[in-house]
Amino acid sequence: MVIKLGKIYMDTNVLYESKRRFEFIYEKFPPEEIWLSFSGGKDSTVCLELMIQEAKKRGIEFINVLTIDLEGHYKMHEEFLYRTFQRKDIKIQGFWVCLPLSLRNSSSCFQPKWLCWDPQSKKDWIRKLPSAECVVSLDNNIFDFFKIGIEFEDFIIEFPRWLKNYFGLEKVCQIIGIRTDESYHRYLKIKAEKNKEFFDGNNWILIHKKQKKFLDCYLTHPIYDWTVQDVWKYLYKKDYTKVYDKMYLLGYPYSEMRICQPYGEEQRKNIGLFSKIEPDTWIKLQKRVQGSNFAKKYNGKYLLGDRKIKKPEQFTWEIWTRILLNSFPKYLKEHYLKKINIFLKWWRKELYNDILHVYKQNENDKYDEDGLYIVKIPDEPTAEVKALYKTRRIPSWYRIAKTLIKNDYYCKELSFKQNKNEYEKLEKLKKKYGDINK
Repeated sequence: MVIKLGKIYMDTNVLYESKRRFEFIYEKFPPEEIWLSFSGGKDSTVCLELMIQEAKKRGIEFINVLTIDLEGHYKMHEEFLYRTFQRKDIKIQGFWVCLPLSLRNSSSCFQPKWLCWDPQSKKDWIRKLPSAECVVSLDNNIFDFFKIGIEFEDFIIEFPRWLKNYFGLEKVCQIIGIRTDESYHRYLKIKAEKNKEFFDGNNWILIHKKQKKFLDCYLTHPIYDWTVQDVWKYLYKKDYTKVYDKMYLLGYPYSEMRICQPYGEEQRKNIGLFSKIEPDTWIKLQKRVQGSNFAKKYNGKYLLGDRKIKKPEQFTWEIWTRILLNSFPKYLKEHYLKKINIFLKWWRKELYNDILHVYKQNENDKYDEDGLYIVKIPDEPTAEVKALYKTRRIPSWYRIAKTLIKNDYYCKELSFKQNKNEYEKLEKLKKKYGDINK
């Protein structure tokens, strides 16, 4: 047994271990309580095939899946979803969700959010509504927790609770095809034990801290230790979405092949592939959401903040931040001002220890003509500044400017997290200022 970089390499293989995990899942959960989150991507397809193998071995005739269709997909990917739900060897049942969810658009500062399957934009939809029997749209919605504009992440959290109530289940086992090989964040999701509860001591079956209010709803990651090479070694003789073949022919690296909505901060890296793989879909993609062609043209360049950002030499980062902030539509300027001012107040508390209530505005707070809270912070994180503050994530105008350049709507660069009801907040700001382009 060899230990390397915190990982333990065993004298076995990932396929054997994953089969053992699926055996464990079907021993601990009845088949009606086991649900696969199936995007149609390579990882969830591996999970599907392993589930089918275990179900057949036990004489089980169905597999439950949840597919959330985010509209911005290739037609050939939709064809794969149809083939999956129409399989002859086993019944694939569940929900193919086509509901208006609120999604990030990092391709444009004028439209930071968009609604997939928005009923008011039906004529501009990238694809027609699928016609499969299992499709759930606004016309036949059965989810009591759903509201137009719900965040994708909130839908995923609420779904197992709904399953328990709707079908009268005792517990729910959600199978998710994430792999630690894809990112350090996903590695920590499995490796880190702080604030987590595991099922029978297995770190790949857990209750997410956001789901503690929904007792007996488990998140399982049975292929967490697979590499991308393992995935393709397993899938190469099986059916999968042929979008990957097109990506391969275009010379795209295995590690960067993604099947997801194309406008997010990470996802926009692949947006230009639409123009090469399905030009007709690319035309619809540009019309549907603002900034598509901009993201395609400047992907990987400093203009989108994908790498080290730049500014005109004659400006400091503080001045450049102010110029950027004043270039936004009024509703977005107010959104960013609120986040930036909380950030500045918090760091003033940390640096000078003179504010007791950081998140509450009071009469002693002072703001300048741009609406920014008045506090002195470094212009950029030089080596001298880092040594002075003795922390890696120091406050700086460079950091704030990068947030604006990246169209980081949730301000994750400033250590914020995504909040609920972001869509409603954005719509209220739009109504407050009327014409969103002013």
